[in-house]
Amino acid sequence: MTRVSFGIAVLVVSAVACASAEEPDTDCEVGASPVDRIRLQSTLFRGLVESWDGTTAVVLVTEVWRGPDLADRVDVRPEAGRRFTVGADYLFFPENNSPPFVDRRCSATARWNDTFGDLRPANYRSFARPRSVPVGWLALAALAAIIAASWIAAGRRSRMPESVWNPDHRIADEEDPR
Repeated sequence: MTRVSFGIAVLVVSAVACASAEEPDTDCEVGASPVDRIRLQSTLFRGLVESWDGTTAVVLVTEVWRGPDLADRVDVRPEAGRRFTVGADYLFFPENNSPPFVDRRCSATARWNDTFGDLRPANYRSFARPRSVPVGWLALAALAAIIAASWIAAGRRSRMPESVWNPDHRIADEEDPR
């Protein structure tokens, strides 16, 4: 990355981090730039908030940038005053290195923005997650398979040859008119 593009990335990340903050907090120290925070953070991961009960967010981990391998889902417990949006993608800067993670009010945790992708370390770990299929769709597919099998079986029965009366066939006790 050239110095100019690095400088632009720093400005963009700073602007995005400020714009994506849920609530501005004037008590937080500015400290290191987001780029430096990414370099210095011991545990850093990206994830999608699946649920939020006001005290704990259940996060589906999609990328680990720094730190240990993580489970598919981890709990993040923010300090009072922090909120998360269900369905939103975040870059998490937790205070500790193992779940349940603690997220302080003044951490750099922010909603994901595509400009963060430019800052992704080369050795990050991404998790390809299979999409879950809703149970309703599975039931509908099973019903369709049953209907198709019944239809095929009915079609085969209708094509079976029926017994045909043959007038030349005689039963033993019938008289031969000749």
